Amino acid sequence: FSTLKYGTYVLEEVLPPDGYALNDTNEDPNANRHTFTVGGANATPDAALELEITNRLRAYQILLEKQDESTGSLLEGAVFDVLDGEGRVLDTLITGSNGKDASVLLAAGSYTLRETRAPEGYALPMQDFTVVLGPEAADENNMVPVILDNTDRGYTLRLLKVAAEDETKRLPGA
Repeated sequence: FSTLKYGTYVLEEVLPPDGYALNDTNEDPNANRHTFTVGGANATPDAALELEITNRLRAYQILLEKQDESTGSLLEGAVFDVLDGEGRVLDTLITGSNGKDASVLLAAGSYTLRETRAPEGYALPMQDFTVVLGPEAADENNMVPVILDNTDRGYTLRLLKVAAEDETKRLPGA
């Protein structure tokens, strides 16, 4: 702004920089309004007035949903670590009876989901899953939904036929 006249002004932020969020107006309805005064008895002509406005990084959450690959039934008891690019565990998710869990707030970026324990009766996947958090993937609540399938272990049944009078005697060809 140049050549503002003496007086009191209100600067209202309506659109934050990319990757940042507006301040929370639930706590303070005027959180994005900044009042300042130009001039006054002690003002120096042509002096620059600086305003410092702080924005917080926009944060996202992973909303994990674990389901059976064949039936779509939601699965309880899957355990996942959320890792950053350096391989550090930032959070651990455990799906509840609704098959879901949400991560802590995370900055935009790429994260790895590593399943460390499959639900009972299901196989642990062989690969990790990459999740990219950002405005393109998030819903209106900054949640990024991730639906992952689990495959049933698929047990093999081996039948052994024995003689009724002697259970140690195997019956071939039965």
